[in-house]
Amino acid sequence: MKKILVVSFSLMLIGCTGINRQTKKVDCVGLINIQTTNKTESVKLIKYDPINKQFYSAGKPFLGMMGWFNVNRFDNVICTKF
Repeated sequence: MKKILVVSFSLMLIGCTGINRQTKKVDCVGLINIQTTNKTESVKLIKYDPINKQFYSAGKPFLGMMGWFNVNRFDNVICTKF
């Protein structure tokens, strides 16, 4: 049981690291306008890859949105730390 927990935790940490070592930590929010519900949802963005111009999101329960995303995916991106 202990081995399973260690392996699971290790895989989770590996998924949170970028392949590119040039990534930098950011404090941003990506805004997405959902037309079917007529709402704007926000997704927390925690990393930025300047080479591929992509943001990383740890995910949001309602939208999913876990992984690396192009800037074009969001209607607006607001950053307090970039």
